[in-house]
Amino acid sequence: MNDREYAEFRKALKKTEEQLSKLEGVEVLGFDELNRFDARVLETAGFYDEDKEPDMTITYDSEETLASKIIDILKLDAGQVWYLWLENHIAGIKIHDVKYAVRSMMKTDINQSVTLLTEDKKTLYGLSIDPWNDDKYLVFVYDIR
Repeated sequence: MNDREYAEFRKALKKTEEQLSKLEGVEVLGFDELNRFDARVLETAGFYDEDKEPDMTITYDSEETLASKIIDILKLDAGQVWYLWLENHIAGIKIHDVKYAVRSMMKTDINQSVTLLTEDKKTLYGLSIDPWNDDKYLVFVYDIR
């Protein structure tokens, strides 16, 4: 990594740390040793496939409803460890308050998108607002094996 790349990496890391400091309902466990996903693994899983259809579509009328549906779909519970992907960094988080955690994670990105990796690092979930319909939230599931 040259000086310029290192400076960009540090800048992105600082931004990630700032976003993580704003999360509520979670304990930040630190950065995973694999700070960046291997592009080949993501490509194999279909992460970059622009034609991939969402695995689920959530219709909602309030932030509260959306948070509840995400909690149900991902089977989130207090005490679980997940990995949150922000700015190409992966941070381990332990959930303490599920509703606060989901709501604050949805506010870490301008598109209200969240990318979560299960603790066993085998399933990646991409969640975001439908760009064509603000009343729908899209859920993409990727098998990372």
